[in-house]
Amino acid sequence: MSLWRRDRAERDGDPGHSVETVAEILGVSTSVVKMRSMRALARLRELLGADGARH
Repeated sequence: MSLWRRDRAERDGDPGHSVETVAEILGVSTSVVKMRSMRALARLRELLGADGARH
């Protein structure tokens, strides 16, 4: 875990999970986790609109 992520996790009380950990939890490959994440982020950007994604 990067130092920035660790600091953020401690501040927010959110441990976060690595791609590898999520893949293991879900029982899928890391590439599946990455693809799902990319699709979810694209969908959020679409829903927020171009301006909303930048703020």
